[in-house]
Amino acid sequence: MLEIAPDGRIGRLEVATGSGLLTVHPSADGATLHGNVVTVEGVSHLTLAWSDGHLLVVDRSPAVAAVLVGRSAAALSSGGHAHFDGVRVGLDLRPAPVVLLVSRIDGSTWDVATAPPDAGELARLTLDRRGLPILLNPVEWPLET
Repeated sequence: MLEIAPDGRIGRLEVATGSGLLTVHPSADGATLHGNVVTVEGVSHLTLAWSDGHLLVVDRSPAVAAVLVGRSAAALSSGGHAHFDGVRVGLDLRPAPVVLLVSRIDGSTWDVATAPPDAGELARLTLDRRGLPILLNPVEWPLET
């Protein structure tokens, strides 16, 4: 579950995997990202550096990657790229600070990767005209009728 404020900032993230449950949100002053990870080992409290310029990426989550692109990287022109401070949440639910390299391949396709020395592709996504990720077998339904 990802809550986004009207201005596009992240309000809260909750992720559940076989490893447990992660909940994080920016502090009131926006200087830290904090929350908890609950696993079979117990509860771990989290505090990471954060700012309005930070990006959040969750492994295997095109929805979170689409928010990342829309929030901070949409101003990139085709063929452009930029580095951003960020936090990466892996499947083990252990968030870690990273530097993200966001590249705009063309008008609607983006690559998100960690920058050296931990370089690695995290996601390639193509967004539709609404800014939503194009999935292989999408299913949509209205929240209200």
